[in-house]
Amino acid sequence: MINKNYLKKSILFILLLFVSCDKEVSVSEPQTYETGKAKIFISTTPAKATIYVDDKNFGLTTPDTVKWLSEGEHKFTLKLEPFLDFTFNAIVKNESVTIENYNYYTDYRNFGSIKFSSKPDSCTIYFNDSLLSFKTPYTITNLIPATYKVKYSYPEHRSDSTNIFVYAGKQSLVHMNLADTTVWVTYNKDNSFIPDNTINDIMFDDNNKMWIATWHSGIVTNRTGAWENLLKENSNLPGNIVHRLKKDKLNNIWAATYFGLAKITKNNIIQFTTLNSKIPDNYVSDLDFDDLQNIWVGTQKGVSKFDGFESWTTYKTSSSSIPADFITAVEIDLNNNLWIGTNNFNTITFDGLSNWTSYQSDTSPIGDSVNDLLFDINNVLWIGLTTDLKSGKYGGVYVLENNSMKEIDLGLSNKYIKKFYYDDANTMWIGTRGGLVEAKSMDNFKLYTSSNSKLPINDILCIAKDNAGNMWFGTNGRGLIKYKIWKDN
Repeated sequence: MINKNYLKKSILFILLLFVSCDKEVSVSEPQTYETGKAKIFISTTPAKATIYVDDKNFGLTTPDTVKWLSEGEHKFTLKLEPFLDFTFNAIVKNESVTIENYNYYTDYRNFGSIKFSSKPDSCTIYFNDSLLSFKTPYTITNLIPATYKVKYSYPEHRSDSTNIFVYAGKQSLVHMNLADTTVWVTYNKDNSFIPDNTINDIMFDDNNKMWIATWHSGIVTNRTGAWENLLKENSNLPGNIVHRLKKDKLNNIWAATYFGLAKITKNNIIQFTTLNSKIPDNYVSDLDFDDLQNIWVGTQKGVSKFDGFESWTTYKTSSSSIPADFITAVEIDLNNNLWIGTNNFNTITFDGLSNWTSYQSDTSPIGDSVNDLLFDINNVLWIGLTTDLKSGKYGGVYVLENNSMKEIDLGLSNKYIKKFYYDDANTMWIGTRGGLVEAKSMDNFKLYTSSNSKLPINDILCIAKDNAGNMWFGTNGRGLIKYKIWKDN
């Protein structure tokens, strides 16, 4: 049987516990209004300032009337970001309304300033899209707190702009270093039209319109005057990884992509893949045209001769005497002979019948990996090899003379060769992982690196020249470079 005294004590304990818990929850009492009859009407410009009465926030914002004040002097503070607080004392009387108006914009304490500086000095300043009559360095004062747009420009420098916030009673600094574009100009995703900072190939068509092959963002071209981005998603391009671009005699652009071959005409893009043609593989590394305008297409499953319409003739190890299937470079010489570079199986030429001849840089049982091939005006073949330290292959530039490969010592720290370009001045340009080479002959060359020029990186993937004499270089991850060589000589 339960003891009655014990039961009473238990009930009393529970009641005390509830009372204690209720008191703990209610510790923070809400602020209460006064019970007076004096009033004050407060307005601000701009509105929505929070009104503090005697350092207490009652949830009032301007414009509003504080109606319940006791007669006498009270302290009022107005808070509105991003302005400074404004505090005033006012004497209020019963049965009357005191009026207080405050303008944040006319209070000098809220004015801030901007100090403009730049490199170089004397940059033109655009302030909120309006041209100022002053140049850097300069300070503008009496600014209300807000965000302002600032732009600098300077002759033969890339303009730059930023947004700057001015705080009440403080000075903000705008400093910008404008890139010198007198000789070298860098284009990347952040400052230009290109959607990808890795540029696999560059070419100019017969109308001097630019075509740019990117690593993952399709093709960029200004063929219509405005820049456009051809993608798998908005065109018939078979894929967005584009390896090579070349034009035929009719100014059609042919694109070698990771997912097939594409022919780009004025009004159309025609794709050739394993689904709709006899191309042996969708991975297309390179292509070139013979005198009959057949397209020789290099893939990882052989090389094919394509008439541009329907006829495909494919040479691969399983059906011909070609020594390798993985084709990395395709080139037609001045005598209309086919030359191909392979992955670990040397440089190979084809007589057009059934004979394939292989050339190697050394006597190693491991073959050369070829990245690019190009003939100069004397029909001398330049061969660019890749580096494979595991197999003891160090890359380099070779020329084929008397049926033998001869290395050209360019003094490169990294001999991984990416691309050749032969210009109208009979200069061979060579893109490498160790910089850019300008070779006027085999023993007269100049090396450009990020240390001795304004190249942003040493890894140069492709090269081209426009009709104005500007050189263009595509880089691995640092965008597109324009070199006004005619200004540098």
